[in-house]
Amino acid sequence: MPATRQKTISPAVASGPSAGVVVPTGGAGILTQKARHHRTQGALYPSSRIKTRGTQSDVYPSSRIKRTRRTQAAVKRLLAATQAILSEQDGPISIRHLFYLLAAAGAIRKTEQDYQAVVSFLDRWRRAGVVPWSAFADSLRVRLGKDHAWSLEDALQDFKTEYALNPWLGHNVYVETWVEKDAMAGTLRPICDDLGIKLFVMRGFASLTSLWNTSEHFKRYTQAGYRVVVFYCGDHDPSGITIEESAVRTLRETFNATFDFQRLAVLPDQITRYQLPTRPTKNSSHSKSFSGDSVELDAMPVAVLREILVTAVSAFVDPEAVAHTRKQEQDDLRCLGELIERFTNRMEFAT
Repeated sequence: MPATRQKTISPAVASGPSAGVVVPTGGAGILTQKARHHRTQGALYPSSRIKTRGTQSDVYPSSRIKRTRRTQAAVKRLLAATQAILSEQDGPISIRHLFYLLAAAGAIRKTEQDYQAVVSFLDRWRRAGVVPWSAFADSLRVRLGKDHAWSLEDALQDFKTEYALNPWLGHNVYVETWVEKDAMAGTLRPICDDLGIKLFVMRGFASLTSLWNTSEHFKRYTQAGYRVVVFYCGDHDPSGITIEESAVRTLRETFNATFDFQRLAVLPDQITRYQLPTRPTKNSSHSKSFSGDSVELDAMPVAVLREILVTAVSAFVDPEAVAHTRKQEQDDLRCLGELIERFTNRMEFAT
């Protein structure tokens, strides 16, 4: 093995703490490119920070960030708060949504460090079986493909299970909800399904293609004599408001769509009423006319969102028309059940 040459940095090259430092210049102690660059510029790392390749003794200064570990009692309190929040949900929510609800409840701080802690604890708790896997939704990673029936009887049973008449039959209004972010789609969809309305996920600034498709969808209803109503749920921040205004303006001015529009959440008065956690507003091209702190839609409790949306949609519901539709639906389901039973008996007789 070739001998490693030793070179002493002269005081003329390095002064102060680095003067006289002996630095290996060959063999296993080759300096990294960054260290060589600093040496040629007349600035050397202190000896405790020099990093060499091929050695196990690289030393870096300790981080100045003091990280405090939660006590066992604090972890138990956080688990209890998590279980209590999840038990109140109507369906699966995103982990980010849980994080905001925990922050609103005062169980954690609204920091990225605490968010990562929640992610880590949920990994441990779900593996241990104390938090259900089914409590969370991931709407970005989905399984695509056509479902196939195992038999004709299976197909008929599926059709009966899924069969539902449009609850808006007999109404002259079409209602749908928009949500700014995909992370909240899993929370709002069960509510919209119960109300019989569509959910449009904008995922930030909607593309012109999606807005053109939306305008064509609206026009089919307006041309048939329907009133179109859109409810919007998004962040109370410069981007959330600009996303809303941009979409509405494009639909009306570019694509000539006619519809009523109302933001349901998040509103300034809701921040105080429900004590929603805030964050400093980021400076951007959209923030010039915005004042105050920002609040994300994820911070809104699901029960509150449901109440707000149900109240808004119910103003357009005709109870008599809904009752008539439900009765027709039950009659149809009885007919389907009789058809499936006769078909099943015939198949058993044939075999």
